Amino acid sequence: MAFLQFQHSIWLNDHARLVECRERAAHHYTLALPAMIRSLPQLNESDTSAVFVGATLLCFHNFAAGPQPGQYIGFSDQGVGEWMQLFRGVRSITESRPDALNDWLRHGNAVDTLQAENRVDAHTRLPSEATHQLARLRRFAARMRAEDETYAKYTVAVESLERCFIDTFSTDPDSSDDIPATQHIFTWLYRIPSEFVVSLQDRRPLALVIFAYFDVLLYQLRDLWYMEGWCEHVMSGIYKHLHVDYRDWLEWPAAVLQWSPPATDFTPGLS
Repeated sequence: MAFLQFQHSIWLNDHARLVECRERAAHHYTLALPAMIRSLPQLNESDTSAVFVGATLLCFHNFAAGPQPGQYIGFSDQGVGEWMQLFRGVRSITESRPDALNDWLRHGNAVDTLQAENRVDAHTRLPSEATHQLARLRRFAARMRAEDETYAKYTVAVESLERCFIDTFSTDPDSSDDIPATQHIFTWLYRIPSEFVVSLQDRRPLALVIFAYFDVLLYQLRDLWYMEGWCEHVMSGIYKHLHVDYRDWLEWPAAVLQWSPPATDFTPGLS
């Protein structure tokens, strides 16, 4: 945790030292990850909290290290996304031993200082354009019924995504409290069915399109130091792997991110 805070302070003042810090962090990450993976099948009540904290901080480290070539949070050029593996590991911990974590979570945890930065205006409203675009996406997913007998994984993912959009942007207008953005945004990655995760890692067209809409939520975190460059990087990966016939579906997410495809690409609607 102290190392992440150190990275943050350097990011604010000295980018040259940040490069050095990231190299050191990568070394420690390489050492920690195998041990973390080995410990997951053997969790007991005494070490559940420690492993949970460790896995969560490794997730944050992945972001803080900056966008990595071929890694796009939910998937990669090789299929399985390294960050998603870590995040689903955190999920497995919370599901396997929830009682061991309850008391600890109620009293705060080591990532509170990071979450404290993740705020959105409590009076923000879900834009009408987002409502329209999500409705289009829902209809698109429903059309998969005739093509894929497992189409429910897509409709569930879209319905959960809509809920996250609403929870992120729509709040009590009389409330004076800020809402942690990550509390809602990363909930979607926690809730999506495993079947959808497999489709995303297989880079199936509809899964990539849905993930592009999720990238609009990630964009709400664009001012956080450890999210710098990630939204654009994810969109570039989606565009790279998405069949040209589906690229028109990226028009709205790309416009929100103010992202454009490579200058050599002249796909209608995105060039």
